[in-house]
Amino acid sequence: MEQLFNPRSIAVVGASANPAAIGGKPISQLVSHGYAGDIYPVNPNRDEVQGLRCYPSIDEAPDGIDLAIIAVPAAVVPGVVEACGRRGIPYALVLSSGFADAGGDGVRFQEELRQTAVASGVRVVGPNCVGFISAANRVYAGFGAFFDYDFQPGPVGFVTQSGGVGGSLLTVADEQGVQFAHFVHTGNAMDVDIETVLDAWVDDPAVRVLVTYIEGLGDSGEFPRVAGRALEAGKPLVVWKAGQSSASASAVVSHTGRMAGDMERYRAVFERYGIIEVDDSADMIDVLKMAQSSRRPAGGRVGVISVSGGAGVVAADTLERMETLELAEFPAAAVERIAAELPGFATSVNPVDVTAQIFNDPELFERVVGVLAEHEAVDQILACVASVHSAVGERVARAIVDAATRLSVPIVVSWSARDELNGAAFELLAEAGIPVFKSPERALKAMDRYTRFAGAAVAGAAAPQPAAERGRDWARTVEFDVLEELRSRGVAVPEQRLVQNADEAARAAEEIGFPVVVKLQSPDVPHKAAVDAIRLGVQSTRAVREAADHLAALATGRPEDEMRGMLVQGMAERGTELIIGYLRDRSLGGFLLLGRGGSGVEEMGDRVLVPTPISKEEVLEALGRLAVVSEARLGETALGAVADIAGVLQSIAAEASADLEEIEVNPVIVRGDTVTAVDALAIQQG
Repeated sequence: MEQLFNPRSIAVVGASANPAAIGGKPISQLVSHGYAGDIYPVNPNRDEVQGLRCYPSIDEAPDGIDLAIIAVPAAVVPGVVEACGRRGIPYALVLSSGFADAGGDGVRFQEELRQTAVASGVRVVGPNCVGFISAANRVYAGFGAFFDYDFQPGPVGFVTQSGGVGGSLLTVADEQGVQFAHFVHTGNAMDVDIETVLDAWVDDPAVRVLVTYIEGLGDSGEFPRVAGRALEAGKPLVVWKAGQSSASASAVVSHTGRMAGDMERYRAVFERYGIIEVDDSADMIDVLKMAQSSRRPAGGRVGVISVSGGAGVVAADTLERMETLELAEFPAAAVERIAAELPGFATSVNPVDVTAQIFNDPELFERVVGVLAEHEAVDQILACVASVHSAVGERVARAIVDAATRLSVPIVVSWSARDELNGAAFELLAEAGIPVFKSPERALKAMDRYTRFAGAAVAGAAAPQPAAERGRDWARTVEFDVLEELRSRGVAVPEQRLVQNADEAARAAEEIGFPVVVKLQSPDVPHKAAVDAIRLGVQSTRAVREAADHLAALATGRPEDEMRGMLVQGMAERGTELIIGYLRDRSLGGFLLLGRGGSGVEEMGDRVLVPTPISKEEVLEALGRLAVVSEARLGETALGAVADIAGVLQSIAAEASADLEEIEVNPVIVRGDTVTAVDALAIQQG
């Protein structure tokens, strides 16, 4: 997206002489921020706008335009984009509202705009957006109060679904030292969406950290793939997912879908791909301050060096609550050497209290860190400098910078001094890329989240593959179809027959052997127990006939439902019941759900949700997190068979139509080393 973020020249369509108007502000902002390219106002009613020559139309503007900023009524926008296509302009930024955001005719206007953009080969940012900023390229393309500020360029790329929230976060983060390469508001995201922008930034060497504010993703399903690419590239992806209290947008009918809520799916993706989740502005800014530093910790062992014993105690207490961090245990040789450097009353074990001695001997900090680095005793250092400031503060800062420069251990600083008294020290640390926080708690919380990403980056994760566009059609299938497919792939299922009447049911039961189960088979009745469409433990031919007559009468009373007959199935022996489900989310891709199965499964909290693709080893690890597995003491052979079923579901999904939404096997009954798929369901959109 180089031509978007670093355009040779920019046309502003709907240009206004009023620098405060939506059509005028982009011009005034580009000029005031020092954009180096040419700016071509377009307005048929003016010869000049804000001191620049104005052109009557895009067709009459000069060649070499890479970006058209459009601020005209919605109904006119498709024609402007079509003209951009004729002129070979690759990008259009549509500030205009009145599209899908307004409903009514706006929906039609947006669809017309989408079709025009596709036909014209023009990529569209927006409509209904405030614009974007590329700080390094001095491109301030948009409107809004925060465009008035001059942002310090740096390594962070920020894309947001909310212009207001995004602009506020950008402004506050910039004030606290976060440096941004680009900022983008996607607006209605008709074409260029969050995934498009993040994907481009993965390949952009100027962007080392990705951050996004999400209210809800579209149905491209690209987010996990992009997250996987970011992880592979070693670029932290920070996500603030808003709207967590809303119900999932998916209309699902299986247990799997109802059990896997919207945020549960997001968080499964976050965990899988090392995404750093934040949920308020302070968290987001703290994590970005950590992430924009070029140093990545090798692990979670933290050494605390403090000028105050109390600050060290606070840090140690905070470390107890962290997920990935721990207070490092120093080897005896390191403790002895540190003790030799400190006053006799100082503490040489972790947390180290260097006391006020550091004010007289700032190089003491570097010597202590050097000992820890030499003994490989820590993965990262938290330096708690309290409220030291002015000349002493500057000397301490220089010692910290020297230690960070000479040694390989990442250093984070907790320093509560005021900026007006300690500005020079803070500037030294900022120039060295050393993050500074006002308290040990905030520092350690940010370190914890960043360390989680660093661990995921080392482990890696397989990126999801797109579903086949024209795979097997699972629409209007029933349990019998799914179980037979499982059987064909090596999964143990009970002997079964699909029958149409009581006579056929009786013969099938006699062939299979009693006891049997008799079930109605209808794609419109996915959960048979809810409508009394199943008979369990049927012990005789007469009882089978009675069950079949009951189901036939039930079917007759449901004339609106499609009926495929009845299933006569051998009754499985009792055992431990599990559920294995595959769920395809339009926004987030595929998931595997593993948990305690049987009736009432939705009320059971014993489950694990994992994004796919997932290896057999990873399935076994996920199964190990289930309470039912430890309670039932399931053996290695049985768990291996369960994991194989999970693999079969992934294979079926990969070979199925892209419209497949869910496959569920519930229950899977485990008895000793025998694992049997007893009931199953497939749901396809449409």
